[in-house]
Amino acid sequence: MTSEGSDCRCKCILRPLSKDACSRVRNGSMRVEDFYTVETASSGADCKCSCTAPPSSLNPCENEWKMEKLKKQAPELFKLQSMVDLLEGTLYSMDLMKVHSYISKVVAQMNTLEETIKTNLSRENDFMKESVLHLTDQMRRYENYSDIMISIKKEISNLGYQLLQKDAAAVPESKAQEVECEGTIESVEPPTEHHSYGRNEGAWMKDPAAKDDRIYVTNYYYGNSLVEFRSLDNFKQGRWSNLYKLPYNWIGTGHVVYRGAFYYNRAFTKNIIKYDLKERYVAGWALLHDVVYEDTTPWKWKGHSDIDFAVDESGLWVIYPSVDYDYSQQEVIVLSRLDPGDLSVRRETTWKTGLKRNAYGNCFIICGILYAVDTYSQKEGQISYAFDTHTDTEAELRLPFLNQYAFTTQVDYNPKEKVLYAWDNGHQMTYGLRFVV
Repeated sequence: MTSEGSDCRCKCILRPLSKDACSRVRNGSMRVEDFYTVETASSGADCKCSCTAPPSSLNPCENEWKMEKLKKQAPELFKLQSMVDLLEGTLYSMDLMKVHSYISKVVAQMNTLEETIKTNLSRENDFMKESVLHLTDQMRRYENYSDIMISIKKEISNLGYQLLQKDAAAVPESKAQEVECEGTIESVEPPTEHHSYGRNEGAWMKDPAAKDDRIYVTNYYYGNSLVEFRSLDNFKQGRWSNLYKLPYNWIGTGHVVYRGAFYYNRAFTKNIIKYDLKERYVAGWALLHDVVYEDTTPWKWKGHSDIDFAVDESGLWVIYPSVDYDYSQQEVIVLSRLDPGDLSVRRETTWKTGLKRNAYGNCFIICGILYAVDTYSQKEGQISYAFDTHTDTEAELRLPFLNQYAFTTQVDYNPKEKVLYAWDNGHQMTYGLRFVV
């Protein structure tokens, strides 16, 4: 658990998956009530709380599945995984950041007190001096311990990623069929409406790497549910086939489903998460250190998330605001290729664009080119900006873009179907595209 704010009181409420429910999930006979959650209750002035729990404590079957895989594929890592689980369970129960903050403040106060006593006390008060020095030494030890504990937590996270990579290397996931890149956009066709579902804000999507036509929906800009429909017809009829209750809440509308996993921004944090939809567990977790995080989106519609995912012909991307320290010191939009396995980014596949924060309505990526729509709340808009990662160049465009219901909170490209998916004021739309020949 982590917390911020004065007079902050936090309570974590865990609702784990039962053994029976876990067995039903594994056998494919899941019920509606078979899900697990981590909820946060808080009170106090300007208090922000965030609860986390190791997935193994929420889903008792996950450890069994993981251990079975390790025994078969990487027996040398079996003991290491047991140690990681033990340490992870211990550290998740500690509010390390707050403890570290308190200890740092106390150490600073003790140093000030020590200097004051050294200056003011006479030789007769040697005992008092020694006592203060002893207390100061103890506090410095505690400070070191808190540094060590935070380092251990980071190392455990790295070990977890290594285990996942080892597992993936042992059983390579099926590679998505390579999709041919069409090039640059010539025009965007008027939208086609497929359904009217849910709230004003939301997102709907398909997995472009999948062979089926399943549709995934997040209704609203905050929650912990992902709804799956087997087909577009089922979506129109309201017949969902799966309801995923995620262990950590998502925020915004910039999520994607790619290669059988749901990628999203964990609410109120700089963390990005990969959730495996087949095995139903958190398969990847990373921190974007340079995100300028606020409780609003970099796009104009104020969707409460600074992090947006995208998929194009080349793979998975993440888009977010960062400070341009080299030049203008302004907040600009950064786009970076993401490793879909461990969510790592590399400097050579990260670009800072000339796109300013809060200056555009929505964005999407096609063939390595970032396109930005100038408005979300006016019916007549246009794609007015493009950044080409192949040439590191930007351009101003004037391609008409119609916001049919004048409140577009999601625009995402599907490289398999060569169309844009959009959520416009509770209406699910697609846009056909014409490319320069």
